[in-house]
Amino acid sequence: MGSRGLLIIADGWGYSKNKQHNAIANAGTPVFDRLFDRYPWTLIEASGEHVGLERGTPGNSEVGHLTLGAGRVVDYESTRVQNAIKSGELQKHPVLVPHLEQVKTKGGCVHLIGLLTDGNVHAHYHHFVPLAEAAKKAGISDVYLHLFTDGRDAPSGTALHFLSELETMLKASGIGTIASVVGRDYGMDRNHRWEKTKAVYDLLTAGTGRPFRSAAEAVAFAYNSGLADDFVPPSILVDVAGAPIGPVRDHDLILSVNFRGDRMRQIVKAFAPGRFEKFPRPSLPNVQVLTLTDYHMNPPVPSILEHVSMPNGLAETLEHHHVWNLRISETEKFSHVTFFINGREEHGYRYQKNIHIPGPDVKDYRSVPNMSAEEIALAVVDAIRRNEFQLIIINLVNADILGHTGDMEAVIKAVEAVDQALGIIIEAAQSSHYWAVVCGDHGNAELMWDVSSNRPHVGHTTNPVPLILVHPHGHLPLRANGSLADVAPTLLKLLNIEIPKEMTGTSLLEK
Repeated sequence: MGSRGLLIIADGWGYSKNKQHNAIANAGTPVFDRLFDRYPWTLIEASGEHVGLERGTPGNSEVGHLTLGAGRVVDYESTRVQNAIKSGELQKHPVLVPHLEQVKTKGGCVHLIGLLTDGNVHAHYHHFVPLAEAAKKAGISDVYLHLFTDGRDAPSGTALHFLSELETMLKASGIGTIASVVGRDYGMDRNHRWEKTKAVYDLLTAGTGRPFRSAAEAVAFAYNSGLADDFVPPSILVDVAGAPIGPVRDHDLILSVNFRGDRMRQIVKAFAPGRFEKFPRPSLPNVQVLTLTDYHMNPPVPSILEHVSMPNGLAETLEHHHVWNLRISETEKFSHVTFFINGREEHGYRYQKNIHIPGPDVKDYRSVPNMSAEEIALAVVDAIRRNEFQLIIINLVNADILGHTGDMEAVIKAVEAVDQALGIIIEAAQSSHYWAVVCGDHGNAELMWDVSSNRPHVGHTTNPVPLILVHPHGHLPLRANGSLADVAPTLLKLLNIEIPKEMTGTSLLEK
């Protein structure tokens, strides 16, 4: 077995035999084609119960990397939230209840902020309702919703449907009023474009936005302006006198409803107590801030559901065995090859080094579908030549990031950029006798059109993902019926490291 190797994650690279509307099958991918032809490969599951999600739920980058690093199936946050709702635990949770009691005592309001979607990647709009009902049970009469329209995990054009469904549910519950609407491009920025976060902060505190009498009017106005769901501009709902109906004020509670935290940290940080220097906050209200799950923020922000640790995952095992390892990706997925694959542990590891390649600073990646793939590849080549690391973990982001645009032409270019970068990396790996495991983390780019709705498909899929083993010692057969949970045990097997008992996944190498 080889002692040095690579894990190359082609993000959003699913597998489908159907070539229609399939950007991967319709792209020029000579490197992938050669690897499939010459080396052992298999298909592994990356969605649903195979990665801790509910059956039939598409995978995503966060849960994919968590599972890759854990070497086992761990209930994902969406599953934990859903279970807590079904059992009644969520509404009477010992963290939530005191926050609501304080709001009641001081005469404040509850503000629920989060993504309006059924995509179940970052959030689900159904989760607003039980939290609003919990406030009602605590005797709070004013609950305001500040909604971020999707367009990525759910197709653009679906916001009006979700609004109608949510408003019906809120009416049946007798609690909750929509107070503002804005696209996720503003509300869920994670690339330190703080001017976007400031626009949302000003919307919630000062009502700075275009006024509308209803959320549907705001979304319709955006559509008529040629804007997709994710780019709906800051829109404030007002009463008959033109005053904002639900601004954030002193003694209120801000509760972030997304179960995935990476795209909510900036807006939550803007309201949380403590030092903040990203933009002026002259109207900073004295509020409580609470998140549905642990967002792993510094300084910490209280959460309803706590972090679940995953002992003896890949990162911890590599550290224990003094295996020098390197993580490389560009901005959009850098946290995935570090924070998420490490089990969402913030602390560093002595034997782990990271290289962050800046992503292109553009509004729309369709203008640069290559993104920083070549720069990543060249950084990997340099690391291989230095021969300092036993394992290098790489994420090539293009197929997933461009896949969310639904633009077939742009996604094909993105796929081809990944293939070209892979060629550069594999050539260097083979020259230095490194093995390489190449795999997807979830499906996306293999399905670009939703025939049922007759619109672009911009979300993830439940398709399996390919895994290829390129090994200097020849063909090492791979078994079938695997999943992402089996990748970490496979890597450890290739590194001649004992697989921890906590890893319930099993090596994909045939015995």
